[in-house]
Formats: sequence, structure tokens, C-alpha cells
Amino acid sequence: NDNLCSYMRTENFKKALQEYFARNDPNREADDIESIRKDVLSLMIAQGDIIVYGDLVFLDPIFVASVMKAFTNHTLSINELRLSDVNDKYLKNLTTEAYNELDHSFGKFMHHGELHLNVLKYLLRRLSIDDGDYDAIIRMLVETFAVFLTSIKVGHGPEKKLPTVLFQLGTEADRVEIEKAWPPICPADRNHFELRFEFPFGCPSSLAAHFAASAHALGICVYAYINGAIVLLKDSKSLIFARFEEEVEHGHENAHLSLAIRSLSPELSNIDKANIGRMVQFLEHEEEETYPGLKYLSKILCPKCMKNKPERNMIKCDLRFKSNEDIICPSCYQSFRLESVIGYERSTDKENEQEQNDIS
Repeated sequence: NDNLCSYMRTENFKKALQEYFARNDPNREADDIESIRKDVLSLMIAQGDIIVYGDLVFLDPIFVASVMKAFTNHTLSINELRLSDVNDKYLKNLTTEAYNELDHSFGKFMHHGELHLNVLKYLLRRLSIDDGDYDAIIRMLVETFAVFLTSIKVGHGPEKKLPTVLFQLGTEADRVEIEKAWPPICPADRNHFELRFEFPFGCPSSLAAHFAASAHALGICVYAYINGAIVLLKDSKSLIFARFEEEVEHGHENAHLSLAIRSLSPELSNIDKANIGRMVQFLEHEEEETYPGLKYLSKILCPKCMKNKPERNMIKCDLRFKSNEDIICPSCYQSFRLESVIGYERSTDKENEQEQNDIS
């Protein structure tokens, strides 16, 4: 197999290692061989000799770089196929029907980031990849945030998950499209709940994009751009809007991530709370694993103020504290609990409380 120098299925790689050690030391016990195999595999990963993503072991880092390069190529144009080399073997071998389908799919890729299988094969056409391995390649791209999965519904057909390339989404939000899906004033038949995460020292651009992208997994995408996504939650029919915003308040720039939900019921359902919890957990995970030391301040929009008057009274709160603690709004003096909005509890941590005070 030509791919042996580039990648292997994880199970095949483990089997090959085990066979190698058994062949070179036939008198060694099977349990010892398995232990050695695990140690060698761990060492190779730690040294960067191999890269493991899900079902695939990549033996050649250049191969991984080549895959990634295809999804960060900013020189692509909508006329890519028409402008391509007339001697391109991949295109020459396509039937007229397959070429037209690829051309149609490529337009969707350029405009909306939709990554259909025929586009994926075209972008990676210069690499030797078995047909059965493209799903594993997509999973690798999802794990590295080069691609995310979004839910779409076409006509009356079933909903399906579609890989989407993040950088192909529009960099600017279309205000007209946003206001169609998310009117500036919350409709009378919905109730608005909102969390905000403020970054006094700035928000990493990659975090803003990944925060919005993570919302796609919650339901069916209604509208999206690189730093925002409006998603219809499948079970509750609530709408959620995850986005990055920069505002000037009192002469200072305020960079924050906003997570708003508009529910059809006066109180959020358990499903809605769980979805908000997933988004909060995503942010907390990124803070711990990807951006250690990142400072942000969490706030919650007073739901009682929103019901009685169209004001946005944001109240400082620590989402990492237990969600059954009362929060008192300084405007309406009413109290509510985090558990009315977020569907999972956090352990009390006095150090987190001090951190919130330090950056406020």
C-alpha cells in the first residue's frame, strides 16, 4: 500500500508493532509484548514521530501539513475548476456529470464553507488516500478545528450533518440576514436569556471563531459567519445566538462573547439549559487547555428586567460557583438562580472567585 509511508489505520499500526516485536523476540510473553508496544507507541507520540487522530496514525508529519494546507489556501477562487490546469489528471478523469456536480459543490464551498465529499477529494487529490479513509480525515479536521460539523435541513428531507470549513465563512455579518433570523427586539412570543463573557485584555480571534462554531452542533444552523451563529435548537425550537462583539462603553473597548437564547416558554426547558451548559463548558475547557491564564468576566442578563422592561442589565456572576446560589439584580432588586439558565453545576472554588474580582 502506497499509504504505508504516510498513514495507517490505528488498529493496523498497533498490530504491525506487535508483530514486529513478536518476530524479533519470539520467546517473549504476549503480555510483555503488549506492554512494550504501548510504551513504544507513547514514546513515538511524545517525540512527534507520529501523530494520532482517531482512527488514523500519521507516520509522515508532512502529509498532515499537506492536508491542513488544502484548508488554509486563501488563493482559491469561485472559478477554481475553470482556471485549473487543463492537464489536471483528476479533473480529466471525471465524467461530465461528476464535473458539473463538483463545480456546483465547489460554489457552495466557496460561499458557505460546505465541504461535500467531492470537494474534499478534489482538494486532497494530490495525496494518496484510500476512499474508505476520508471519514477519518474529516474527523481529524474536526478535532483540529479546521472543520466543524453543522446541521442542515434541505426541503422535507431528514436533517444531516455537513462538514464546514471555518475560514470559508464570511468575515462580516450581514445585518439584514441577522435581523431576519434574530430581530433587534425580542418577539412577543419569545423570552430572552443571555450570558456574556467579557475579556478585559482582549479575546483571541481563534477562540471567538471556535465559540461560534461550537454552537452549530446544538441544532440546525439558520445563519452563520466566522464569529457568529444563529441556531435553531432541535427539541425545544428555541433559537440560540453565539457571537463575538466589540463595543465601546464609557470610552473603553469591550470585547465579549455573547450567548443568547430566545425561548418559546417563559422558563427555559431542561434541554435549553443543557445546551447553554455545553457552551459554557466548551469555553471553560478552552480556558484550561488551549488558553491557560486567559482572563474573562462572566455576566448574566437579568431575566426579570427583560420581562418587565427592554433593558439589558448585565450582572456579574461566577459561573464556576454552584448554580443554586441567589443572584440579586441591582436594578430591580429581584433574585434568581443560575440553575434557572444553566443546566449543570460547578464546584465552589474560592480561587476562581478571587480571579473574577481581580479582573473586574
